[in-house]
Amino acid sequence: MNNLIFLVAGTPAEHSLGTEYIDNKRDFSTKSYNYAIASLKANRYIVGDNNYNIDLVDIPVSRRMNSLPKKIISEITEKNPYAVGFSTYCWDLHIFLKTAYIIKEYNSEIKIIMGGPSVSFYPEEILNKYPQVDIIIPGEGEYVFSDLLYHKFKNLDEVAGVVYRRKDNICSNKNVKQIDLNRIYSPYLSDNFRPKSDTLMIEPSRGCIYRCKFCSWSKNKKLMFKSNKILTDELIWAYKNGYRFINLSDTSINMTEEQLSTIIRAIKDSSVSDKLSFSVFMKYDKINEAQLKIIEDIRFDEIIFGLESINSEALLASGKPPFNKEKFETAIKKLGERGNKITLSIMIGLPYDTFNSIQKTIRYTEYLLERYNRYINFVCSFWLAVLPGTRFEREKNIHKFKFLQRGTPYLIESKYMTPKDLLKTAELIYKETQTNTKFFCEEYFLEVLGQRI
Repeated sequence: MNNLIFLVAGTPAEHSLGTEYIDNKRDFSTKSYNYAIASLKANRYIVGDNNYNIDLVDIPVSRRMNSLPKKIISEITEKNPYAVGFSTYCWDLHIFLKTAYIIKEYNSEIKIIMGGPSVSFYPEEILNKYPQVDIIIPGEGEYVFSDLLYHKFKNLDEVAGVVYRRKDNICSNKNVKQIDLNRIYSPYLSDNFRPKSDTLMIEPSRGCIYRCKFCSWSKNKKLMFKSNKILTDELIWAYKNGYRFINLSDTSINMTEEQLSTIIRAIKDSSVSDKLSFSVFMKYDKINEAQLKIIEDIRFDEIIFGLESINSEALLASGKPPFNKEKFETAIKKLGERGNKITLSIMIGLPYDTFNSIQKTIRYTEYLLERYNRYINFVCSFWLAVLPGTRFEREKNIHKFKFLQRGTPYLIESKYMTPKDLLKTAELIYKETQTNTKFFCEEYFLEVLGQRI
C-alpha cells in the first residue's frame, strides 16, 4: 500500500437505458460534475501538512449498475491505494457500497471513506449495516477530511466530525468546525481544477433559510457567503480558461439583499460579465424594486423559478408559501423586460396534488408560455424524489409515500396518487413535450412510460 487516495464520484447519466422513448428526451444532469471531491482535494492541507497524493475519479453512473465497471475498479485496486473515498448521492449509493465491498475483497487493508447526502443523515446505520465502510464524514467535508489526513487515519477520536468503526463499536465525534467559505481554497484557483464540462459551477454561498420538505439543503439554515474577491477571481479564471457558461449553485441568489449585492458586485468587478452566460436560482416572491435595482446592469440567461405547483395546499404541505399569481407574473414581466430569461420548474407528486390539479398547473404554464413567451426559456418537469434526510422522508407514513429503494428514490405511490394516476400524469407530460417545444421533462418520466409502472 502507498500514500495514494482515490476520491470517487458518480454523475447521473442515463436513467432510462433500454426504454423505447430514449431518443426523445432531454436529461438535465448529463453535463454535471462533482464539485465536492475537487474541493476536498484542493483543501487537503488546510488543517496541516500530510504526504498523501489524491486522484479524482468522476464518471457517469446509472442506477441500473450494480457497481462501478470492472475496468475502473481494476484501475483503482492495481495502484493499491491507502484509501478510497466515495461522494455518495441517492443515485449512486448502492453502486458505491458494492464497489467498496469488491475493493475490500481485493485488499481488506484499504480504508473506505464515505461522505455526501446519502450517508450524512444516518451514518451509524450505514456503518452497522455495511462492514466494508470504515469511516463516514457527515455534512461538509473540507476540514474533516484534511484533519483525517493530518492524523494519518489514526487516533480517530481526535478527528472532530467523523463517524467510524472501532472493532465492534461505532463511534461518533461531534464538534465539527463550521466551514468558512473565505478560509477554504477554491478548486479552480488553488488546484487549477478544470472539469470536462462546458458549464462551470461556482459556489457563492452555502446554506438555505427555507424549509422545503423535498430538499435536504434546508438542514443547514445558516447562510455562509463567499467574499466578493474570491467570486470575482473565480469568474476571471473561468473566462481565461475557456468557460462561457456559469452556474451559480446557490439554492437562491436573492434570499437576502446582502447576498444578492455581493454576487452582483463580483460579476461586475470581474469585467467579463458580458462574455459569460449565467444560470441562477431566484425566489420570485422576494423580487422587489430594491432587488431589481441591484441587478439592473446584469443580464441572466437563465433565472430558474421553482413554481412546482399552483395548488397552494400542495405548496404549503411542501414547506413553500402559497402560490401568488400576481407576484409570479410580475416577476417574470419585470425581469423579462430587463433582458433576463426565465426557466420554470414544476414537480410531480407533491402531497395534495392530484392528476387534475397537476393538469391545471400544466395548463397554467401553457398560458405563461403564450403570454410571456419571449421572456421564458422553457418549462422543466421533475418527478418527486423522497430524498434521505428530508422532511418528506420523515413524513413518508403521513403521506403514504412509496418510492424506489434502489437509486434515486422516485415516488411510485402516495395517499394522493395511485400508480395509475402517476402513469397517466407521465403520459400527459410526455405528450406536452411532443407538442410544445419549450416543455421538457426529467428522464425518469420516460422510464415510467417505458416500464408502465
